[in-house]
Amino acid sequence: MKKRMLFGMIPLLLLLGLIIPGSAAEQEVYKLKAGFWFADTPSIGQGANWFMTEVEKRTNGRVKFERFWSNSLVKSTEGPDALKSGIADVVNILPAYYPGKMPLSTVINLPCLTEDLWAGGMVIRDLYRMPAMAKELSAFGARYLSTSGAAGYHVLSKRPVRSAADVKGLKLRALGHQAQLLQSLGGVPVNIVAPEVYTAIERGTIDGGIDTPSLVIQYSLHEVAKFYATVPFGNSGIFMAIRQAAWDKLPPDIQKVMQAVNDEHMAVYHRIYQIDGNGESLKKMKAAGVETIPYPAADGKALQKIASTTIWDKWVGKRVEARAILDRFKELADKYEQQSPFK
Repeated sequence: MKKRMLFGMIPLLLLLGLIIPGSAAEQEVYKLKAGFWFADTPSIGQGANWFMTEVEKRTNGRVKFERFWSNSLVKSTEGPDALKSGIADVVNILPAYYPGKMPLSTVINLPCLTEDLWAGGMVIRDLYRMPAMAKELSAFGARYLSTSGAAGYHVLSKRPVRSAADVKGLKLRALGHQAQLLQSLGGVPVNIVAPEVYTAIERGTIDGGIDTPSLVIQYSLHEVAKFYATVPFGNSGIFMAIRQAAWDKLPPDIQKVMQAVNDEHMAVYHRIYQIDGNGESLKKMKAAGVETIPYPAADGKALQKIASTTIWDKWVGKRVEARAILDRFKELADKYEQQSPFK
């Protein structure tokens, strides 16, 4: 009876100004199911958590992310399709996993374009403002939300790599375009999943892999390979996407919050992954007896030239749109590398 009286009084209270329309008590809560293939503990998981938590805080709880980690909702190869089917509202996407479905988006996985994670993240944000890039996502009923990724892919091996010549004959775990670039140097790319790399190195099946310091520590590879050469293979672009239908339900003020958080997320994630993650990982590697070998600058420039002629140009082919996107990537990378707050 008391509940009926209370509901009946609400219009009167509103009229008297005792309840403010749009107050937290009345506002709708937007729940978003977010599925990731990684756990929340690695750097990439910490970055995703920061983004979601910050959005929840700045919207005063009007947005709630239901987090699903470690393939519990969406596997790494299912991201775009999970958005299209509605299984998830938010996922992380690595375009290299879907070259047939997202051919233009794989530009963010091309090697040697940038080594700076903040600059790479800003580039990816701007690229998805281009109609051709946005169109690839819209085919899955999705839109760009935020950028993550991995930076500083170098060569971990059981024997030292001090020049380009030392790469020849090395059997290294490498995927996608990085594998193609390795092959151009005379190395032998081997495609195996990350959890199997440790045993493969230990048994001598492979000589090492192309990894970031954070990945080396995550999979304990520093225990079985003791040389880390800073051969500049570049970054691996990964981004967070949201289902368009879920985005459209959000009020404009919440959409603006998410966009503002994303812009800050670039710097926060750079610190989490490239500075703290890779930095602390390098210290752990050194303590474990891993020798970090600076790769000769001249060889690094030569590697980028090889990438431009054997990887980038092949990726473009005869596609006019692809050429425009690659040129825009390089233009933006130059711009943001100069503006990087982490220089």
